[in-house]
Amino acid sequence: MSIQVSVCLIAYNHENYVAQTLDSILSQQTSFDFEIIARDDASTDGTAAILRDFERRFPDKVRLILEPRNRFHDPETKPLIGRVFAPRARGRYLATCEGDDWWTCPNKLQRQFEFMESHPKTQMCCHAVEVVSGDGKPATQLLTCGPTERDIECEEVMENWARTTRDGIWSLHPSSCFSRREADLAYASEWNLQVTAGDFVRMCYFSHKTPVHFMPEVMSAYRYLPSQSWTARGEQDAAILAQHYREFIETMSVIDELTNYEHHDAAMRGCKQRALLLAGMTSGIRFFKSGVGLEVAPFLNASDFLTLAALRTLNALGRRPMRDTSTGRVKIVRV
Repeated sequence: MSIQVSVCLIAYNHENYVAQTLDSILSQQTSFDFEIIARDDASTDGTAAILRDFERRFPDKVRLILEPRNRFHDPETKPLIGRVFAPRARGRYLATCEGDDWWTCPNKLQRQFEFMESHPKTQMCCHAVEVVSGDGKPATQLLTCGPTERDIECEEVMENWARTTRDGIWSLHPSSCFSRREADLAYASEWNLQVTAGDFVRMCYFSHKTPVHFMPEVMSAYRYLPSQSWTARGEQDAAILAQHYREFIETMSVIDELTNYEHHDAAMRGCKQRALLLAGMTSGIRFFKSGVGLEVAPFLNASDFLTLAALRTLNALGRRPMRDTSTGRVKIVRV
């Protein structure tokens, strides 16, 4: 049988986790052939050695990309799936997983493959994801779009990304993504945004072209706060967090233009909460006098201005709000 699915494994300093990730992929029960393309971005730990061992033991399944130097900031590698993995893939479909996450359902690939085969107009499908702690213990939170199987439109992606809801944190996590290879190649060709939040941009592109299908079943796990993650550094460094808010808002403005302002109101509503948080910090105190800030300002209501005043008061006292991703709860921490 020819290979139908290429699994894109993204690894960097995942020595303690990547074997579990690979085992979860290799344990998939499918009626079709699949391959694993594992890319190590010049890890400084033993990640590459573990990948080589899996390649030696499973030569018919595992192929490696071992970068001689770290290319995280290299524009030629972004977007990563479309520029690095898709050109090398032999499958018609791409499934993604990072080296510190893993798949929890042995039928994940089969379920997504069957859905895409029966819905030829759909370019991507995703599913709910369990949040676990750094040591793999279950947390109390899900990354999900709710309890119902349905299609997700671009406006919903823009407005709700990373928002805490009754069902969990609204997100279409990379470990759940299953896409058509040609769609990722088109994304890499049409949109060339050099941003940190690449998963959000990719989801905006796909959902703008055609709705992304969401399955409410939990079929993978996202490891929250592993060592050296952006999340862990953002917990401890307000400057990193402020830069994240600023970049998200600027990125949304660019996406708004790329989509011909079809989803403008949703884009600005999606920026609103991050704009408030940024403007409440010392580094963003003049945000609503900037160009992008002026775009967001009309979408603030009286309650938002009260929130902004409270955030600035907290900042003056050396405090800021921080959401615990494992529970969805907000706590007040020192700046």
